[in-house]
Amino acid sequence: MAKKFAFLLVRDFTLSPLSLFIDTLRLAGDEGDRSRRV
Repeated sequence: MAKKFAFLLVRDFTLSPLSLFIDTLRLAGDEGDRSRRV
């Protein structure tokens, strides 16, 4: 079963919080350097 995510962009939205969130997901997938997908 695939997980779905949605983002609600507001007027004062910057890409910094989004990039930090995506980087956290990327690092979680690389745990133990097995390069698995999240």
